[in-house]
Amino acid sequence: MIILKRLKDKYIYFIVIIGCILLSYYALDIFANGLYTPIIYSGYDDFYHEGLAKNFIENGDIWVNDNLGYPFQAEFYNFPMVSFTYLYICKLLSFFIKDFFLIINIYYILTFILTSITTLYVMRKIKFEDHWAALVALTYPFCQYHYLHNINHMTAISFYVVPLIIYLCYIIFIYDFRQWSIKQIKIWDVLKYVSVIFLFACTDIFYAFFGCFFLFIVIIYKLCYKNIHNAIAGIGIIISVVCMMVINYIPAVMMMSSNLNRHSPSSANTFSLPLIGLVSPYNRNHPLYFITNRILNVGISKNETFYSYLGIIGVIGFAIMILWLFNEKLFVDKREGATKFFSILNISAILLAVPLSLDFLFALFVSSSIRTYCRIGIFIILFSFIALTIFLENVSRNIKRIYQILLVIVLIFINLFDSSPRALALNHEEEQYASDRQFVQSIEETLEEEAAVYQLPYMDFPENYANDNRLLKGYLHSDKLKWSGGLVQNTEYVPYLEAISMITDYDNYLNILKYYGYQGVYCDTAILSNDRDEFSIARSFYNYLAENFSEQMIISEKGDLYFFDIRDVDKKTNTTETIQMAFFNGFYKENEIEDERFQTWRWMSNSGNISIVNTFFEDVDVKLSFKAVTTDEEYSTLVLSGTVNKEYQINNQIAEYDVQFTLQPGVNIIEVSSDTRPIDAPNDSRTLLLLFGDYSIEIK
Repeated sequence: MIILKRLKDKYIYFIVIIGCILLSYYALDIFANGLYTPIIYSGYDDFYHEGLAKNFIENGDIWVNDNLGYPFQAEFYNFPMVSFTYLYICKLLSFFIKDFFLIINIYYILTFILTSITTLYVMRKIKFEDHWAALVALTYPFCQYHYLHNINHMTAISFYVVPLIIYLCYIIFIYDFRQWSIKQIKIWDVLKYVSVIFLFACTDIFYAFFGCFFLFIVIIYKLCYKNIHNAIAGIGIIISVVCMMVINYIPAVMMMSSNLNRHSPSSANTFSLPLIGLVSPYNRNHPLYFITNRILNVGISKNETFYSYLGIIGVIGFAIMILWLFNEKLFVDKREGATKFFSILNISAILLAVPLSLDFLFALFVSSSIRTYCRIGIFIILFSFIALTIFLENVSRNIKRIYQILLVIVLIFINLFDSSPRALALNHEEEQYASDRQFVQSIEETLEEEAAVYQLPYMDFPENYANDNRLLKGYLHSDKLKWSGGLVQNTEYVPYLEAISMITDYDNYLNILKYYGYQGVYCDTAILSNDRDEFSIARSFYNYLAENFSEQMIISEKGDLYFFDIRDVDKKTNTTETIQMAFFNGFYKENEIEDERFQTWRWMSNSGNISIVNTFFEDVDVKLSFKAVTTDEEYSTLVLSGTVNKEYQINNQIAEYDVQFTLQPGVNIIEVSSDTRPIDAPNDSRTLLLLFGDYSIEIK
């Protein structure tokens, strides 16, 4: 009988799960294209997050990927943009599902179901009746935020932990821990709360940060009322979450590059949450889209700051919370303190995330690494739906239960059509996906297992170009090949691939590729068609390959991807340039100085790299000669390291220097740095330290 009673008590979970599946089926229209076709296939952030998931599924690692960045390996310590919860679930799914993109699709669908379950659980814990709990459980997962982020941001859609985070805050806020005793604590409850704290620490780093912020607000509130016990409990949760996060991110903390380019504090303002974004739908077919359109037309950037549309019913709930700030007894709730709790957290979220507020201060004085404050919108959406539910529960007390249930059903469908229409969510690109998949499979059939493919063009990765993640396309579709793309910026071996990409003698280019073990060249002409100057060498090299290797060429069905088989190319040493120098990563272009004496000179910033490519394929003794000068009378130190280890004293008197050393076969990198003071150039935004020029290299 006890078991039957418990099953009867849990029937609402079954109803909500079935309802969520049916709503997802309609809203996502998944089966129209098949579960094996990616729900989103854009080549942007979806490829990045899928690449992390694929590596974790296959190798159990998120920090190092041996199949990317060949002949080295891709290290992701500098970009710990992960949610461990989604990686663990994808890994679990991989035991039952072998197709990678099917795993990603299933995970996306699961985020709706998991969010419904956790929301329902929390609503029932807060003591809402089942039908009112179901209202939030079947509206919250179907907000516009969920659809727009989709699998482009696997971390952002993993917000099924958010209701649990808010429930922890609610417990600290509502219950009086001074009346608790150790005897009242049950082992099962301890396990539940430890599990929630674990999920808290393993979720998206932004959600964990916002959760700690809300706990901090609750702690301050409790201290104001001299409730030390609750404040200590809140502090304990924050410490536990932070400790678990430190354990998760220890590899990144230990291995992160010291010279990593951090986000500027202004980026916190760029990705803040404008209040107008809460009432501005992103869907062009929405009746209220004219609001969004007018905002975008005045030059406001179009990014995820507008993803947090509350929907019609959410806007009403948001307005109710604002009214509670002035009169907390308005729409009296049977749960003592709930109205105050949600109104305080709501206004705190606004003060944190709106432009030029607490977010900017935190970025300016603490850390600019947390920048996407607009994602706090998913918390505000939850607050708004709960506030509306409290209001409806109050005004419908004298209405029959059946009519209350009918109202719930109507509101669920209003939200479905308002916030998540089909046209908003999907970008299947079925033909592109099929073309890419067949193309990569053809390469795998052509080359031997573990063969390496060089990818054109070389691009800094990630977050440097809008389409830099496209180079992960080959990796996502292959199981047996290694790829040059995906070498993460600011890591040790980036200069080597950069140096290769700047070789202008194309026979030498091929020689170097063969030397490092590449068996083919992959060209993405969709990227090469971009007129960026930095792609000019790659475009010319592609034309050279197309002219000379047309018989060894594979073309994708869409005609945007080309592969050239270079296994039969013999390394040559009789090319026109057997040694080639290039300057990058801190060196600026030549001919930027008006003084005729410095036409072959170039400015250097704090540091720079010189690459010297040796295609003799044997050690060669050389002498490098150059001149350097600063604008300061005082002497400073010029340091050459890497292939060469040498120091020179330089000042504003032009002097010539030379150094003899041995070049190894392939790419040699000289790192140049100086402690010279930057020059005062108010009209130049660059950091300029010294001039470097009249350089030459001579074989001894």
